[in-house]
Amino acid sequence: MGFNKECSECIYRKAMLSMPENAAEDKKESFKTGVELILENCSEEIGAPVAAWEIDVLYKDVFGELKDFSAIKRKYNDLMLKMEGDIRKEIYSSEEPLKRALQYSMVGNYIDFIALENVSEDKLSELIDQVDGFHIDSDALEDLYRDLEKGGKLLYLTDNCGEIVFDKLLIEYISERYPDADITVMVRGLPISNDSTMEDAVQVGLTDMVRVVGNGTAIGGTPPDHLSPEALKYLYDADIILSKGMGNYETLCYKEISAYYIFLCKCHHFMELFHKPQFTGIFYHKK
Repeated sequence: MGFNKECSECIYRKAMLSMPENAAEDKKESFKTGVELILENCSEEIGAPVAAWEIDVLYKDVFGELKDFSAIKRKYNDLMLKMEGDIRKEIYSSEEPLKRALQYSMVGNYIDFIALENVSEDKLSELIDQVDGFHIDSDALEDLYRDLEKGGKLLYLTDNCGEIVFDKLLIEYISERYPDADITVMVRGLPISNDSTMEDAVQVGLTDMVRVVGNGTAIGGTPPDHLSPEALKYLYDADIILSKGMGNYETLCYKEISAYYIFLCKCHHFMELFHKPQFTGIFYHKK
């Protein structure tokens, strides 16, 4: 279900493409050998996000700083913020606002510069226009309605830049409709590709609405073995967990944790795992 040969080959290919062309051959060989060793020792339970992080650490040791995604992140946060007002109207005018907010949040998961070779604004607009067609599992939705009515501690695990604006709208609706839900949003603790950090949460105004905490890692997921003590407490104290993105799924699916997973099937591994075409939305409740 988790990390497999296909994941290993994909990560290896991207790692080799990431090497600076003008780097010395001995450094390239050292990096190549290190990547191979990391992937050989990676298991299903460890998962692709942790393996990718270990390769990032190796890259910094061998070549220096990683690619800076800060400009891309600001661009897509700004792009989604321009849509925020119209999307909010669409959500609140819907017959089922929670369902529609989940659909928009799901569509936002397209903005992923690691899983996808190319992120297209045209494709993003196309998916947003098709939001009504994104399937939300009715059983999982009924479970979520019941859980929200009970209230308690809700932990929302974010994923990517831009997408976090649509997450904000879902969180906004939940906080207004279910005031007994004590909401905490968790972002990445350190910069990692185009994943959302505290800087993104501040930029999109999420920190003005709810409690936002970092997870203490630069891993593209929420691996319990690598979280800060504070983040780990929020994870295991939560009554409801809404988890965005494939990376959060990969790092939590083997744990004894009940969560609602929301993402798009973007890579071939997930398409096969869920038997769905690319860019199919998944809303899955693991009890």
